Amino acid sequence: MRLQGSKTKELLMRAFAGECQARTRYLMAAGRAESEGWLPVCRAFHQTAKEEEAHACAFYRLLGPLAGSQIEIIAAYPVHSGDLGASLRDAQEDEYREWELYAALSQIARDEGFLQAAALFLAVSSVEKTHGDRFGQLAAQAEGGTLLRAREARGWRCQRCGFPVYGCAPPQTCPLCGGGQRGFARSGGGEG
Repeated sequence: MRLQGSKTKELLMRAFAGECQARTRYLMAAGRAESEGWLPVCRAFHQTAKEEEAHACAFYRLLGPLAGSQIEIIAAYPVHSGDLGASLRDAQEDEYREWELYAALSQIARDEGFLQAAALFLAVSSVEKTHGDRFGQLAAQAEGGTLLRAREARGWRCQRCGFPVYGCAPPQTCPLCGGGQRGFARSGGGEG
């Protein structure tokens, strides 16, 4: 089967558009988190946006043989707003939805004989699961008031200047740069 007359063509374009929109939503959420001083959350949204952009590029590359054509798609994409916790939960749900969707799209591409597209959908699906886990962990910490607190002493690092501290919570103000407590993240990747 040729890509031009396939369902896979539309699925690749939908995936490209969805990843582009997710990237933009996450950049907007990162801006909100940064303006509120939540640098660990800002960083998680920025990192995920960067990864979504890489996914979009991978899907678009597979559409290369159709250069110069127009691909019409019908799709629905989420609209979110809200506080930090709601933004994280919305992102978690979106990522888990993509995880399941891309696994199903992989099968369609495989059935049509597009094995490279099938493998890509499956690979991206696995990453979307990690995105959902990342946002879920951060949401649970934000909801439980533990984003900047731990039950046991641990390492924290100021995201502005890199100053390390050890304790159950970071200081209210960074002793090196004067940044606020929300600018600290758990050392060792616990920030998402």
